[in-house]
Amino acid sequence: MPGEGNAGPGAGVTPRIWLIVGDRLGDNAQTENLMAGLGLPYERRYVKVVDPWVKGKPKVIPSLHHLDLDASDELAAPWPDLVVTVGRRMSMVARWIREQSGGQTRIVLVGKPSGATDPYSLIITSAEVQMPPASNLLQISLPLLEVDVERVRRAADDWRERFAGLPRPLVGILVGGPTNPFVFNRGVTRRLLQIARQVVERGGTPYFTTSPRTPPEATAALQRELPAGAQFFEWRRGAPDNPYHALLGLADEFVVTG
Repeated sequence: MPGEGNAGPGAGVTPRIWLIVGDRLGDNAQTENLMAGLGLPYERRYVKVVDPWVKGKPKVIPSLHHLDLDASDELAAPWPDLVVTVGRRMSMVARWIREQSGGQTRIVLVGKPSGATDPYSLIITSAEVQMPPASNLLQISLPLLEVDVERVRRAADDWRERFAGLPRPLVGILVGGPTNPFVFNRGVTRRLLQIARQVVERGGTPYFTTSPRTPPEATAALQRELPAGAQFFEWRRGAPDNPYHALLGLADEFVVTG
């Protein structure tokens, strides 16, 4: 059982830890993998971000103004000793919690902070993030992500017959979206279509699958201009026929946007 909140190091009790997560599954996975590696008990707190801040970028201050509090888990005392979170919108919640605790709650942030670095006891960034050295910065080589091998195996078994009739090589084209400083514009879409045509010319099957971050205009353009023989899945939350994990298990080659 977690100990009393804000006990501080050396108090002889298990710290109370909150994991603050939202709707971004990739972000959530990094913090959940971190906690799994630590092996400490923690409480998961889900918060719901509202429009226009789902895609818009609110100013990073200690605040809950960007949340739907009725659709979020309760955030109330006793405050945690430690908050672990990721991203701009979740860091605002973490800083609000720290403020409510009178500055006693410590924050571990995964990823590059937006704005000041002082509020965070520890910032964990991977190699693609460029930051100056700091006493509260831990740089690692790769993001804290991993593939669920058992889930891939099950999906491969489920989809093996569905893929069996497709000409090989089967090329999984995993389509993401823009993330600063990378853009996802018409040039990227044209390049993906060019690759798909090359796969077809080789006698293979390009299999597109999009993501929550894929711009709608890119999705529409890809669907409209797909070469004959290409397969396409448009990401939808909770869709039962998402081929992503099956492609990880069965595709011969991959194309992944930056």
